Amino acid sequence: MITTSEMFEVIVNDPNAWLEQAKKHLYVVKIIANHFKPIVLKSQTETGIRIAKLACIESISLHLAFALENALKALIIASQPGLVIVKKGRIDSKVFGGGKSGHNLLALSQSAHLDINKQQQDLFKRLTFRAEWAGRYPSPMTETAYVDSSGKIVFYWTADIDLVESTLKQIADNVHLLSKSR
Repeated sequence: MITTSEMFEVIVNDPNAWLEQAKKHLYVVKIIANHFKPIVLKSQTETGIRIAKLACIESISLHLAFALENALKALIIASQPGLVIVKKGRIDSKVFGGGKSGHNLLALSQSAHLDINKQQQDLFKRLTFRAEWAGRYPSPMTETAYVDSSGKIVFYWTADIDLVESTLKQIADNVHLLSKSR
């Protein structure tokens, strides 16, 4: 019989579990995007519209970032058999790369050896801001990070969703190829 700690390791080491998590984040994005569509052109001076728009934008961006993060981690796991992910009973996020926070999508893409174009690089930079702080706090944790992010948190909602979706497919295809080659 398999123990719960063994099952934990099996799940954590399964790239398909990480891809499924990415798909769940994308699913949530589509639900929120459907809520956003009817209000996107409404004036922010209408009661409740500003908060609704900001909530949708920040939630969509955050879930897009987490979808990419999970998919990139799936690719890292698939491309590095034997990678020790669990240390002392917990996921060691440092093994993935991802910078200090573990959420840096450009760093994760480099760890995953994923070739990305300029459009994807720009998206990864913008979504990293969301994952690290902009989707969770009113400002970055430091003044330096605030200055560095000034003017860089841009949201192209339909284009961003489409690009994340195609990037997730690119990553999933790579994961499946690597899984077949084992």
